[in-house]
Amino acid sequence: MYSWMQKRPKNFQKEKLIWVQADDSKIDTKKDPVPLVMFGRECRFRPLCLDALQKAGRTWEIVYDGGSIHAIQSAVEADLGLSVLTGISLKPGIEIVGKKAGLPPLPPCNLALYYRKNLTVPAVRKLADFIVEQVTHLENESRELRSAPRAIPRTVAEAHQTPSMW
Repeated sequence: MYSWMQKRPKNFQKEKLIWVQADDSKIDTKKDPVPLVMFGRECRFRPLCLDALQKAGRTWEIVYDGGSIHAIQSAVEADLGLSVLTGISLKPGIEIVGKKAGLPPLPPCNLALYYRKNLTVPAVRKLADFIVEQVTHLENESRELRSAPRAIPRTVAEAHQTPSMW
């Protein structure tokens, strides 16, 4: 059992999980085993990804276990394998794998903050509440900006083709 399952989650929102690969990747996404770049066993995305592949009858090989989002992004950019991220983790050098790639759809995942179930320090709970509140506020602002008229680029590619407004 994953240790995060033994902790109390403070859910923020549902996040859409997406398959990603390096821009101009040489990896054949329809060929097994699918090379995967993943976070360690504690990552909530990992069992969702592996379960989706298993249900689709696909085999995989975890070619890299990264300990940070930067490590995962770098390994994907280096074309070591495919990974599963959320839209907020996309960056130049990484692209979304298309629907025709032969990969199974992924379920949504709760973005959550975890803390011990038997929390006795009120300040920790207040800090968790504050973090959730601020992230939710930032996500709502981001959602509003994405739906606004084209004043702000909607994709990483557009952001790099548009003169910076920041």
